[in-house]
Amino acid sequence: MTDGNDPKNPFKGNSDKSSADGELTPLERYLAKQKAQSGSEEASSSSKASNHEMNDEGVEYGAPPIPPAAASTESARRTLGGPPAEGLAVTLVAAGFWVRWLAFVIDTIIVGSIAGVLSFGLGFALFFLPFPEPISLLSRLVVIYFYYGWFYSEKGASPGKMLLGLRIVETGTHRNLNYTRAFLRESVGKFISGAILLIGFLIAGFREDKRALHDLIFESRVVKWPS
Repeated sequence: MTDGNDPKNPFKGNSDKSSADGELTPLERYLAKQKAQSGSEEASSSSKASNHEMNDEGVEYGAPPIPPAAASTESARRTLGGPPAEGLAVTLVAAGFWVRWLAFVIDTIIVGSIAGVLSFGLGFALFFLPFPEPISLLSRLVVIYFYYGWFYSEKGASPGKMLLGLRIVETGTHRNLNYTRAFLRESVGKFISGAILLIGFLIAGFREDKRALHDLIFESRVVKWPS
């Protein structure tokens, strides 16, 4: 003979008894609230607070907890140190003039070294041509295209910028630059910036957004990337 309680389901006996008395047990009240909440289509702050209260109440009466909502893609990216989601409005701090100049020097040394090796590897034509400069210039342009194109599009920064915690992004969208924009910025853009007494470079030190002339022409920004 039993008292109406099922040892495998501790809530069954209480539920039968309370139903006979015309009352709901705490667990039944919790389940009723949860069912009503799931049918609601509004997602407001008040409903979120209600969910938390219901979760706590359910756990207290033996129900399994409601799993927390999964983190958003943007939160996951920021946690992992990756770039913000495309098109997201975030506040980025412009990189200063001197740290940008140091990154430029580092990249120039790397590019010059690679271009020198490439020029030498093109063969002994350098010794037979009366004007070897075209081969040297071509080698440098090829290196600039692939060096900045790959690093800017895939990593968001050149090695010099990465060493100093900088990133280069498109103005407004914060997306990485593609190969074409990266190449034109580093070749044509910087040539224009340096053509008139380096004024195109120097204006970055006086502008609030720290953008140089080649940044303005090709819609780019150099920023301190959030960790």
